[in-house]
Amino acid sequence: MVLFQDGEQLSNIRIYNMEDCLNSDTPKHTHELKAEKDVVYTKAVWGPRNETIIISTQHGKLIKYDIESARIMFESAPHKGEIFSLDMTYDYTMLMTGSRDGYAKLVNPDDLNEVKAYHYGKPCRSAMISPLFDSDQH
Repeated sequence: MVLFQDGEQLSNIRIYNMEDCLNSDTPKHTHELKAEKDVVYTKAVWGPRNETIIISTQHGKLIKYDIESARIMFESAPHKGEIFSLDMTYDYTMLMTGSRDGYAKLVNPDDLNEVKAYHYGKPCRSAMISPLFDSDQH
C-alpha cells in the first residue's frame, strides 16, 4: 500500500500485489482510492486479512474502506485536528490515534467508535499500544 499526493495535491492510496512489485520495474496497482478534493490522507493501516483499510485525515476523521466492494464502510470524526498517528494492534482489536488536538484516543476498529480518550494538552505526535498489553502478566 502506498499513500501519496499527486501533482494536483490530491491524496491517493494505491494497493499493489507484492509479487508483481518484486518481478517488475513498473508494477500495476490492483486498487486505487482517491480522496475528495478537500481531504488529505495522513496515515493508513490494514484491517484483518487485508480486506479493509483504515485511513486518517487532516481534519481528524477516520475512514474504514472495504477493498473488494470499493466502498466506505464506516466514518467517524474522533479528533478536532489532524491525525498524526494511527496504530493497530497485532490482533486487530484496538486502534490508537494521536492528533494535533492534544488527544490520543483508543478506538474500536470494527465500527470506529471511541473507547477512551487521553488528553495531553499539546499535539500528540505518536501513540501506540504496547504488544505486552496482551501478555499473561497484564
